[in-house]
Amino acid sequence: MRRTPDSLCLSPFRNAGEGPFFFAAATHREALARLQFLVRQGRSLGILTGVDGTGKTLVLAKFLDEARRSGQPACRLNLLGLEPRDFLWELAAGLRASPGTGDGVFALWRRISDRLCENRLLNLNTAILLDDADEAAHEVVIFVLRLLKSHPVGMTLALAADPARLTRLGGDLLQLSQLRIHLEPWEADDVRQYLRTSLTRAGADPDLFDDDAVARILELSGGLPRWVAHLAELTWLAAAGRGADRIDAETVGSAYQELSASYHAAPAAYAPAFAGN
Repeated sequence: MRRTPDSLCLSPFRNAGEGPFFFAAATHREALARLQFLVRQGRSLGILTGVDGTGKTLVLAKFLDEARRSGQPACRLNLLGLEPRDFLWELAAGLRASPGTGDGVFALWRRISDRLCENRLLNLNTAILLDDADEAAHEVVIFVLRLLKSHPVGMTLALAADPARLTRLGGDLLQLSQLRIHLEPWEADDVRQYLRTSLTRAGADPDLFDDDAVARILELSGGLPRWVAHLAELTWLAAAGRGADRIDAETVGSAYQELSASYHAAPAAYAPAFAGN
């Protein structure tokens, strides 16, 4: 293993997916392209789906960064646990509508509507990205629906949700969706390119993981990017600790069995990927 004095501390996979470390596999590139299409065409609503761990939050964050770099008004909110006033306040803040700490629901709604109208008059389509929409309170979903019906032009909403929980959005909202975007788990080539890219960025040997190790990571992770990154980091640390020059399937399996308590406590949804391991 090509090492620096800090190699045990500087894992190539520690910040996987964050900011400049975002790795866009084919499924993520397709999702970003379709989100861009949605906004460019002025469509009102698109829904991004994928099981937990496929990278929905990362895709929304990447799209937000690209939108802001291009000068487009955009904001991103996570709807998990938000009450209606909290949702409106955070939305107003994200749109830079200067919400006051004492603003009530009516005042916040007015600020949001005014900002959306201002952007439309400037020929700017506003992108609003709502993560964990399937975990939103029913009252918040009602406000999202009201937003869509009050501003059918000049605003694009993109909701991220688990496909198994889409019905929580309600029939009215689902019927208004004009584009469905789905994130697929990674395939072997995606895992291989992710490992090589991350290792190269860290100044390590890009071929550190052999083909059998790549296949084992894919098998144990189910191709879910979050778990690929987690298992890759655990394996890297184990190999670095032993001073290994190559990582094989056995090293991956040992890291999985010995170091990853969180892996064995993975949500039940991941159980099929771990069956027999």
